[in-house]
Amino acid sequence: MALSLLAAGCSAPEDEQPPTAAVTPDVPTHQATGRNVAGAELAIAIGPACKKVTRSEYKGEASGQSFYAAQCTSGEYLVSIKQNGSTSILDCGFAANMGTPCWQPW
Repeated sequence: MALSLLAAGCSAPEDEQPPTAAVTPDVPTHQATGRNVAGAELAIAIGPACKKVTRSEYKGEASGQSFYAAQCTSGEYLVSIKQNGSTSILDCGFAANMGTPCWQPW
């Protein structure tokens, strides 16, 4: 249920290009939907609420989207990245209430 809510809401327009970030060697990267995703990119995707990602975890793929859990100094978020690079963000507390906890195996 939460994945469908995440997939449906809070998305950037399909034709809008996501911002890019420089990847530093000390930030772990994961292969996701044909692109590398690093902590800095997750912080940009989450927006002003996240100044720095302190922890992240690749959760997997579903419906053509890659999912990550990201902990920032300001909170925890579930991030969905579509194949076109657009993102959707969901607060981990809300995701857990919907049956999709951020930090437990799916």
